Amino acid sequence: MRLKNPRAKGNRIRLLVIRKLESDGWLVDIVEKTGRFVKVKDLFGLWDLIAIKKAEHTIIKLIQVKTGKPKLDIFKNFAYKYMDNNILFEIWIKKDRKDFEIIKL
Repeated sequence: MRLKNPRAKGNRIRLLVIRKLESDGWLVDIVEKTGRFVKVKDLFGLWDLIAIKKAEHTIIKLIQVKTGKPKLDIFKNFAYKYMDNNILFEIWIKKDRKDFEIIKL
């Protein structure tokens, strides 16, 4: 019986998101800090990735990568509070054996 490693699964899924964004011209970085004793792992406790793209104006995306059905209230509250034309907030949800569902806040 093969044991599932949730950290490895999360890393694989996050890498898929990074590749998709980079192929669309985004500069992407992982903001998650990992470590045995790290309590706050995501940017502002919410976001896994930051992506930047230079278009007519510079656009910044804050992205959370999830599997399953996440609770969105905390993300919606953050997005509403800091909403701006140049900052986008997205939740990328990986469905098993399917593509991503992207929720734009």
